[in-house]
Amino acid sequence: MYTQAVVVTTADWTSMQGNAQLFERQNVNSPWKLAHEAFPVVVGRSGLAWGIGLHPFQNLSPLKREGDGKSPAGIFSIGTAFGFAPKSKMTHLQMDYLPLSPTIEAVDDPTSSYYNRITDTHTIMPAWKSSEKMASVPLYNIGFLIHHNFPDPQPFAGSAIFFHLWRSFHSGTAGCTATSYDHLSTILAWLDKSKNPVLVQLPLPAYQELQKPWNLPA
Repeated sequence: MYTQAVVVTTADWTSMQGNAQLFERQNVNSPWKLAHEAFPVVVGRSGLAWGIGLHPFQNLSPLKREGDGKSPAGIFSIGTAFGFAPKSKMTHLQMDYLPLSPTIEAVDDPTSSYYNRITDTHTIMPAWKSSEKMASVPLYNIGFLIHHNFPDPQPFAGSAIFFHLWRSFHSGTAGCTATSYDHLSTILAWLDKSKNPVLVQLPLPAYQELQKPWNLPA
């Protein structure tokens, strides 16, 4: 069970601006404690939609779909950190780290067997029609994977969901979550793989409704 949580809330399902807080607990029976005060984030330019994650499946509307401009709502495990720096410069991290070389691609072709996977064309023959060459995206200077629609991706349910750098507080993403360099650096330095960190991301009214049933930070 997870003992670290990055909690992102927005005003409603269509808001692209929100706030994030960091929480931790000693074990699953311990109360959540605030580890870092709230700071601003942005989500998808079209807001939020229910994603596929660790939370009970929500057969509700809206549902996250490929290309809808919405970030996934729910609870999601946090995966590998990534960035432009070589691995030797990121030894302070307590998460796995993937240096982004020119051959690293995030596959967003729903018809590919590699859909919603990070691949390396140095070792894999491309078998997809579309992907993001991650090293060519300046906003991926630092970031980490959000395990939406993972590990068994459903076609068209959404792909390449990351927590990365923002353009500004007034610019939403294509479906990721984003914040400033300083705040993202703080998150990355705090995350600890051994504590099974998660992202909890919900509109505030839904968060308040689910806080007790899901034992979320108060």
